[in-house]
Amino acid sequence: MNNNKLLKHIRSILLIAAGVLFVYLLWMNFSPLGEQTITYSFKESPFTEGLRPSTRIQKIECQKNIGCSQVIFSDPIYFDLLLPRRFQSVKLEIQYQDPSQEEIKVGIRVGDEWQYFEETLIRHQTNSAWTTGTAVLNLKIANIQANKATFVLSAKHIKDNAETIKIREIKFLLSRDTYSKRIKNKLHGWYAKTFK
Repeated sequence: MNNNKLLKHIRSILLIAAGVLFVYLLWMNFSPLGEQTITYSFKESPFTEGLRPSTRIQKIECQKNIGCSQVIFSDPIYFDLLLPRRFQSVKLEIQYQDPSQEEIKVGIRVGDEWQYFEETLIRHQTNSAWTTGTAVLNLKIANIQANKATFVLSAKHIKDNAETIKIREIKFLLSRDTYSKRIKNKLHGWYAKTFK
């Protein structure tokens, strides 16, 4: 009798775990609230393969209590993001160290191989040794191939002045209209056409 109770408890726990996993994967895929955050901290990620080309960056360094980072010594560098679904915009938050405090630009590929739309990274000072820079990019104009968006980071001063930038984290804050907003917009459009 005890074995039957134990098996029922184990079965219940496995069913609950499977249900939670299913809901989590469904949530990540559909993003019903219209937002999703993907963070790349220079560790393996299913959403990005890291910075490239290797001739412009040093190997990833990991330190206890600090995390991993990568040094850029030439520009431009590129990185991809595998999008789990269609989004309208992405806010990039990049944590970095750049002693020169010169302008850094980030962009998204909008056309063929070398066509990028760039924005200047807006610098936000923090209390730590790391600076956070942000930029918002429009994914509607991006050239997305196989659900992959390609980004560029450009800092002309590192090549010209033989300087480096150390990056600790790249955060992608993806957003789109929620289902309710899209339904409301469609109904509004239908209403406007029907009762013109």
